[in-house]
Amino acid sequence: MQSAKTKKRKNLKHSRSFDCEMPVTDTTILNSLDDCIIFPVEEIVQYPLPGYGAPTSISFSPDDSLITYLFSSDNSLNRKVFTFDLETCKQELVFGPPDGGLDESNISAEEKLRRERSRERGLGVTRYEWVKTSLKKKTIMVPSPAGEYMGILFNGLDFTLMIVAQLYDTRMYLLMGITTASLGKVF
Repeated sequence: MQSAKTKKRKNLKHSRSFDCEMPVTDTTILNSLDDCIIFPVEEIVQYPLPGYGAPTSISFSPDDSLITYLFSSDNSLNRKVFTFDLETCKQELVFGPPDGGLDESNISAEEKLRRERSRERGLGVTRYEWVKTSLKKKTIMVPSPAGEYMGILFNGLDFTLMIVAQLYDTRMYLLMGITTASLGKVF
């Protein structure tokens, strides 16, 4: 038998409604199909691909207070991590790689093959993951162009970049220790 508090919390999770909506990402409005321009098939598969004007990799934070997604505000293939705060109804850029992120010139051969197999053409930040920690801190892991992961530790929406290291053959290698004024401090 469930307690009244647990039952109420479950009901709140399913019956959440908001007075505001997420900001529109595509401001282009098509007037009618008569205004469409016919273009050759070769242009269909060129840059940018269909769907790159809309957010991708949409996910909720572990506490369901934020929606995170990859989006390119300039309608290019270069995406960044954005958040939408469900309480304040505000959209903010959380992370854009200081060096531009993934680019065709800095992709390893293995990463090129992985991207080919998954038909991934996006640049900048191409994927991210929420990390569940025992602490009540919100953390996102973002892969660097070389394939290693760097962490973004949230404190509200002010965040700091976390140093991430991996252990190879009993030796620890530092993967990321970048600091910029927009990112805050590295610890």
